[in-house]
Amino acid sequence: MLDRSPKVFISYSWSNPDYESLILDIATRLAHDGVQVIFDKWDLKPGHDKYQFMEQSVTDPTVDRVLIFCDRIYAGKADHRQGGVGDETALITPKVYSQAKQEKFIPVIMERNDEGNPYVPAYLEKCMYEDLSNEETFEENYRHLVRLLYDIPEERRPELGNRPSWLEEKPSELSKVEVISSKLVSSRFIKTIEGSSTLIENTQDFIDTYVEAMKPFYKENVRDDEYLSDLAALQEYRDELLGYCKRLIGLNYEGIDPGILIGDILEALYNKLTCVHTFKPGASSCSSSSFDIFQVHLWEILICITTLLLKYERYADINSIITRTYFISDNCFGGDEKPRNYVAFCHYSEIIERRIKVSTSNPEYNNRITLSGHLLCEEHESLPIYSGKKMAEADLFLYQVFSALDLTVDPTGWQWFPISYIYAEKSDSMWKKLVSKRYCEKLYPLFGVKDIEELKSRVSNCVYDEKVRHSGGFARDAASTILTWVSVDDIGKYA
Repeated sequence: MLDRSPKVFISYSWSNPDYESLILDIATRLAHDGVQVIFDKWDLKPGHDKYQFMEQSVTDPTVDRVLIFCDRIYAGKADHRQGGVGDETALITPKVYSQAKQEKFIPVIMERNDEGNPYVPAYLEKCMYEDLSNEETFEENYRHLVRLLYDIPEERRPELGNRPSWLEEKPSELSKVEVISSKLVSSRFIKTIEGSSTLIENTQDFIDTYVEAMKPFYKENVRDDEYLSDLAALQEYRDELLGYCKRLIGLNYEGIDPGILIGDILEALYNKLTCVHTFKPGASSCSSSSFDIFQVHLWEILICITTLLLKYERYADINSIITRTYFISDNCFGGDEKPRNYVAFCHYSEIIERRIKVSTSNPEYNNRITLSGHLLCEEHESLPIYSGKKMAEADLFLYQVFSALDLTVDPTGWQWFPISYIYAEKSDSMWKKLVSKRYCEKLYPLFGVKDIEELKSRVSNCVYDEKVRHSGGFARDAASTILTWVSVDDIGKYA
């Protein structure tokens, strides 16, 4: 992180008046954002030596970055060493190819060819670049550029932790889960897929192995201290399952619907992990508390899967997972499988919230508004994807879209309660972008709609409910809805 204003030199081509005006606008905006900009229109005066100005700007050690704005004209002149661009190229090229301070030179893509490839000089082709060529992504990428100049990245390196204790332990059931999961991405496996039968078999093997790995965590008499340590240990298994799901969505194989397969995994795990016969065949009695840890585990898994799919904008897969009917056993002996929606995975843990939270043996937990939310967002993070804030936002998302979906009526009459919503971003939301027609179109698969009017109709059901809040909170502290961030009339208002 810089403790001062960054200083940059702008290199560009005088391609045409409109393009020059655009570069001027960007330079002006950078200056307004506290960046010291060396720009020929401001700093090159009549009588100055143009070549000396360029050389000093490129080689000046006080200049933190050289921003090389690349369009078709710039790339052509640079490759053929023509004009002022050619002179600057002669100065910059040896610096780029040297091992020292390569990161000083940042290509900024301003134009792409008909195939979508950026116009960039040959000597910069291997450099990481910033992209301001697309109006739709301009704002997001401009902010990314400013972050880079200030050396404040969105994803920051975490503090170095300690050597994991499990490295010293004997191999566990986790290793078996890892083997099945890694098999999914082997080239040999992918080549043998015929339709989807091999993949389904692999997924069933994964489910069976995962359930087997869960058996040591079944306890007839649940102790608070043991519960917390077991829940923490389950995070490794959770992350391996998430890795399997990530591999599924990355296959992009014809005939494979990752959302359906992930939903199948969730349904199977729920029915197996909440049935006493999985752990004690032939048992005639059991306690619901024995399955609480697995229900919390599955709650975390669905939230994390949603976090993953939101990150990669896999909206059709999200729709497959949250609009399907799940057939869930109605008791812990594997009773009738009743139709439920995804609310079946939203679990309030009496053990966590009414036993462990108030226990005098854990005083640091006593004042938590939600201990389940705290454990998920602060103790069960798995960076970089599953940060506390992103998981809380996914939890809130599952509540926000509930009323906009055409779901099977859940026999419980419940809706998704976003337990961890107090850890979510409070000043921003994806739903603010619904004012853009293009963004709305991107979300059509999520809501299962075909046009703006149908989307408006769905979203109009997502009204603020002051009752959706944690006990003791004020009405203004209730969970936000889609209509908290955008009005129905403004949906799709702009291009």
